[in-house]
Amino acid sequence: METDLVEGDVKVGGRATLVTDEASRARFSSELEHPEVMDGSDLFRLDLDEVTLIRVQGDHLVIDTWRPGRPTTRIDRR
Repeated sequence: METDLVEGDVKVGGRATLVTDEASRARFSSELEHPEVMDGSDLFRLDLDEVTLIRVQGDHLVIDTWRPGRPTTRIDRR
């Protein structure tokens, strides 16, 4: 069983809102190298409340958490 988290594991929290406005969809699609991938696809706007990166460094667990408007926090657990 794989137990190493050297590269880490990420958790994101927030809200995803379906974009139905055709002007917004067209603007996004125009920025894509292959805009045809949007045909029949849903587009979501993501508003993140929290992003957490968890990884193993040496003999301890490192947890970094970002929240909007706050400095990133770090917890080291041995």
